[in-house]
Amino acid sequence: MTFLAGFKSLTQTTHGGTKADYTDQLAAEGWNTYYRHPVSGSLTASAAFLPHFNFDYHFLSHHEFYWDIAENMRAYDYFAQTGGDNPWGGLGNASRPAQVVFDESKKVLRPERTWNYVVGYRYDSRYFLSLCGFLPYGLLQPPRLNH
Repeated sequence: MTFLAGFKSLTQTTHGGTKADYTDQLAAEGWNTYYRHPVSGSLTASAAFLPHFNFDYHFLSHHEFYWDIAENMRAYDYFAQTGGDNPWGGLGNASRPAQVVFDESKKVLRPERTWNYVVGYRYDSRYFLSLCGFLPYGLLQPPRLNH
């Protein structure tokens, strides 16, 4: 029987955006453009304490029961977020510049965090290399706004 406990810390700063605005040039060349002005900046995801607990019990020969509980955080990923529904794209309008919207959003955005739970049973024998069943379950805490 083994019980393990620990934690990890994570800090990551993601830089993205551009200062170049080619909207007028593209419109002059005949491209069908919409209001999209550049935004530039960085977002930092940081968590000092992300706990992790694990229990492993070999109760008979070849039989094992285990569970695992961990909190995780997903840092901001610029390349996965280059579409319109992200902190760097599709922001602003004619009366409110995109950079202003980004800077205001930056104050309230928080990275995605999850609690992950795994419970499983594993059987090993000379006939089976490993037969394993588990039940994963995660509680998703989506990015939220602080008010």
